[in-house]
Amino acid sequence: MSPDFWPRLFFVLLIYVPFSLWLRTRDFQNWERAVLGVAAIFGLNALFEALRGTVF
Repeated sequence: MSPDFWPRLFFVLLIYVPFSLWLRTRDFQNWERAVLGVAAIFGLNALFEALRGTVF
């Protein structure tokens, strides 16, 4: 297991959970929510990698 697994998981969940709850309040179809959710997870992983180089 990667040594940055837990920080990455907590970072993604910290931002993704409110985002997914916000998506449920909007008038998106299920497939649109799924696509936006997957895109958000990939984007948050990329953001974590970018911040890890400077912050962590």
